Amino acid sequence: MDMKKGTRANSTLIIGALAIILAALFWSLDGTFIRPKLYALPAGLVVFTEHLLGFIVLLPFFIPRLHQIKNLDKKSWGAAFWISFFGGFLGTLAITRSLPTSL
Repeated sequence: MDMKKGTRANSTLIIGALAIILAALFWSLDGTFIRPKLYALPAGLVVFTEHLLGFIVLLPFFIPRLHQIKNLDKKSWGAAFWISFFGGFLGTLAITRSLPTSL
């Protein structure tokens, strides 16, 4: 086994695990500290802002792989669209709109 390949796999696993831990931390802070401050804003604006911030954070990971993203076939683009629209946008919008308007 090539040592460089094993080291790269280990570092990838560590980075992935840290990313999941960080995402869980942010998610826990959202409902406690951030979301209550946003009740006065329209749900669509909150969802758009959250997704825009997520896009900006993830953009550095997409840029190096832009050539791979451009080579996706129609089926993959369709799957990405359905997941992002229904799982991302509509799901977040439904959750945001269901929150009480005041505490």
